[in-house]
Amino acid sequence: MRLRGLISKAVGSIVAVAVLAPLAFAGGGRTIESKPFKAPAGELASETVKCKSGSQVSGGGTSYTPLASNDKSWLDNSIFPSGSRAWDVQVDNLSGTEHQGEAIAVCLKGDDLTRESQSEAVDGDLNQSTTTSVECPKGSTATGGGGDESGLHNDMHILATRPSGNKAWSIDTFTSVSYAGTQEAYVICDPKNSHEYETVHGNAPPIRAASRRGTVIETKAKARCPKGSVVTGGGYSYVGDPNVSIAENRPRGKRTWLLTVRTYNPGQGFTAYARCLS
Repeated sequence: MRLRGLISKAVGSIVAVAVLAPLAFAGGGRTIESKPFKAPAGELASETVKCKSGSQVSGGGTSYTPLASNDKSWLDNSIFPSGSRAWDVQVDNLSGTEHQGEAIAVCLKGDDLTRESQSEAVDGDLNQSTTTSVECPKGSTATGGGGDESGLHNDMHILATRPSGNKAWSIDTFTSVSYAGTQEAYVICDPKNSHEYETVHGNAPPIRAASRRGTVIETKAKARCPKGSVVTGGGYSYVGDPNVSIAENRPRGKRTWLLTVRTYNPGQGFTAYARCLS
């Protein structure tokens, strides 16, 4: 339901519509779609999940099965909207075992949302990070976003995918080797006067050293939207060693965006971000 189309009705009904229409959209117009896939040992794996007809993707995420305590990392290569209804993910499984993955799309009813992207060339040196941002058109606000990069196995990976202000999305990539390629940031936009959004974030608690050296440490960060709103998209960022495993970057329930990370290194900082529709 769009607020703009209802404002043309009788003046006496405008106040009620302005208050109730966004909440009805938020509660009744959002669904979650997911699609499982396999990530073979030492290979790239990709999957696309689609929103049902009549809905558009507003954001999305991923989930992967936990690593063994002595296993290597898996890394996000791509996590982005590839069409009005489609969400694409690609993971680089550096571990020695096959794992299960899940591509997850957040979907909103209607056809108002638009998609913007910004691409740039990357001529990366060893251990270099690069940021790319993209902004919604004037008068629009961001519902979610993501990023895509051209790297193959162990060339590049996404270090952060997060909202930047109220209308933009930024990604950071990391090149672990000398690599020349491209990266592209995506943002999904809701047009002017449709609905109200805000960004919330949550930090993971400090990571303490594992009792046994070389053991994987798991931590979680949650970004929780205010009561009466729903999460439409989200992402993450972290500082420290870039070779971590993002086990979950996904919506959890109506109001929460969950980040679950597995790492060998204490002292790292992890943040989950959510875009909230009220």
